Amino acid sequence: MDGVKEAEVRKEYENVQKDRIEDIPNVISPLSKETQDKMKEVFSREKKTMGMRQMMSSKTDLTDLKNKLYQCFMMSTSKDRPRQEYQYREGGYIIMPSVSAPVVLDNVYKLLNDAEYIPQEDARRIKDSHVDIVHRDTVYHFVEKLPKNVGDNELIAVFVIGQSWQFRGFPIKDPYKFLERYLGFYVRLDSKEWPRDPWLKDCTIVNLDSNDQRNWKDCKDMFWRTLDDYLERRKR
Repeated sequence: MDGVKEAEVRKEYENVQKDRIEDIPNVISPLSKETQDKMKEVFSREKKTMGMRQMMSSKTDLTDLKNKLYQCFMMSTSKDRPRQEYQYREGGYIIMPSVSAPVVLDNVYKLLNDAEYIPQEDARRIKDSHVDIVHRDTVYHFVEKLPKNVGDNELIAVFVIGQSWQFRGFPIKDPYKFLERYLGFYVRLDSKEWPRDPWLKDCTIVNLDSNDQRNWKDCKDMFWRTLDDYLERRKR
């Protein structure tokens, strides 16, 4: 994917969405034969394990399949591909723990984009101060510290660690008042005991199993569903 930006291919990907799923690997061009073969391999595997009819009847599964296609598409480094710009909608900021926790900046992308959990100690270190994840054509910024001049309406949620001192650097320092306005997620790993601070009752508890791949997908889906519902309510 070196040298290829998502914005340069996203528009073509959107056009592909209109085609029949089983035909997609054959209609995207120009792509190298290697990339096309990788795409067809993904489709073949998905059809064997889940069944194309089931995927076509499930919006979530269909979206996941298209996202896998997009990742394969991004593997192409063809210099001949027309450069097109695509403008994502701005979704806002989500604050991640800056200390040891089950889900941090280093592994949040794999979990919430790929439905794959990698423990913090095994995850590749993120050099940037943020991680961007695109969901429904909207880009969300995951950060450990809010950039300056971020408006109140640009902040969406926080991954909490169950300690009140975490809120000291937030726009609203009182956990109760913060969670009245913004979303809070607490990741409970492998059914371990978790803090019983009263304000945690206002958080969404994410029960993450480090050894269950189906659970990873459930956690990913629950996160985005909760976020979507919250943002819909905030519009009213």
